[in-house]
Amino acid sequence: MAKRKICIVTAARSEYSASKWLMLELSGDPDVELQVVVTGSHLESRHGLTVEEIERDGIPIAARVPMMCDSDTPRAVAESMGRCALGMAQTMARLEPDLLVVLGDRYELLPICSAATMLNIPIAHISGGDITEGAVDDAIRHAVTKLAHLHFPGTERSAKVLRQLGEDESRIFVVGEPGLDNFNRLDCLDRETLGRDLGMAPDRKWVLLTYHPETRTGGDDSAVLANIFHVLDQQEGIQVMMTYPNADPGSGRIVDLMREKHAERPDRYRLEKSLGQLRFISILKQAWCMVGNSSSILFEAPSAKLPAILVGDRQKGRLSPVNVIPAAGNPKSLQNAFELAGNNEFRAGLRDLVNPYGDGHTACRVAAILKKTELATLLKKPFVLRDCSLLDEEDRNGGAQG
Repeated sequence: MAKRKICIVTAARSEYSASKWLMLELSGDPDVELQVVVTGSHLESRHGLTVEEIERDGIPIAARVPMMCDSDTPRAVAESMGRCALGMAQTMARLEPDLLVVLGDRYELLPICSAATMLNIPIAHISGGDITEGAVDDAIRHAVTKLAHLHFPGTERSAKVLRQLGEDESRIFVVGEPGLDNFNRLDCLDRETLGRDLGMAPDRKWVLLTYHPETRTGGDDSAVLANIFHVLDQQEGIQVMMTYPNADPGSGRIVDLMREKHAERPDRYRLEKSLGQLRFISILKQAWCMVGNSSSILFEAPSAKLPAILVGDRQKGRLSPVNVIPAAGNPKSLQNAFELAGNNEFRAGLRDLVNPYGDGHTACRVAAILKKTELATLLKKPFVLRDCSLLDEEDRNGGAQG
């Protein structure tokens, strides 16, 4: 029997962190030919050249598809998507996968999945069904849902959204968020070792700051980040680890502000392009608090029992665990949020927190389903209309008779 050719595309550090363990599950399976395609910010030195992390993890790379423009303007991102579509069409035509697997909601998914659609390659989508009203990712995620043929949402709440979008129940599998597998599989660094590696003092309270552009609401990211810095400057005994934002429109200005802050106070504000999975999970477990608007505040921070301040509307609409402290982005709301994060009673209440996004065993569940799913009829996708009142009487009776 021929091996099942499963292609996984990764375009950014965030979704590689979540898809790594699925890649490793499939790469060791004798019945599967894994095809990993790397594109997007992975191939850019200004974003940390994170393809090197994939190589260090021993995952074979079937193809690299350069796509990024030098600018982060909306036009440049749109042009990058065009490059991605061309490169992916050529790559998938050469690899001829039986199934394409994508994760998340980044803009790269539109050209990737569009190419697969025209090549009649069925698509499996991980982490669909979420809602994030403050980011353009929201529209992209739902568009990919309609292009996909198998769905692996993280929660039952997200599965309900998929059903409302007309997806067939038999194609939806609630598996948990895949990034949580890192907590079960990584042997994390101790505080002393991590501190030496990152230039962080073990005797200070560590704050992890990850802030991305709000691509949908049109908010002033520079002003919000300045407010975050202002409030952080007032906190006693802390040291801040800043990480670069995603390669979204407007990310360049955020990077500039972080660089300026690091240059101004290098001992208090550390800066890394990418922490990588091991250091990221390790610092989550060692940090005093997290602040920003990354999805990791919702997904990963609960597993570390970590107070996390969620700033702005980028993640608005997602399920919010009890460790999450919302803040509007103005100085008063941020100051109040930091006060709550340091409250002993609030912190004690997180000790028994169970992460609603999963248990850290997602990769094995997804791999098993990908292996056993019948592919012959997968492309013929039904639309399930659950509210028949949307149809008029003529439609219900089969249409007008000529």
